[in-house]
Amino acid sequence: MPTTMIGLAVTLAFSLVAFTMPTSVWAAGPTLTVSADGGVHIFDRDALLARTDVVEITTSRDVAYRTPRTYRAVALAKLFEELPFRLMPWWERQRKTAS
Repeated sequence: MPTTMIGLAVTLAFSLVAFTMPTSVWAAGPTLTVSADGGVHIFDRDALLARTDVVEITTSRDVAYRTPRTYRAVALAKLFEELPFRLMPWWERQRKTAS
């Protein structure tokens, strides 16, 4: 009996969370969020893959899939150059706090 009650409670909790969440959250693709200096910038997957500087990276044997795989990627340094705020390297932050 207690196991059944716990199962019902878990099912009810999941249902409440699932049905009260806006459907736009489900439909949205993965994003990359960068925050620094009080600023936040969100990169959308589709926008990243539509960039002109996307490259393909091919592995002969992916560690997870154990087969050859091809991935599309954008250099992170290129993305950081476009941010409206400056990302400070950790060594500069430490130097600043030590002063």
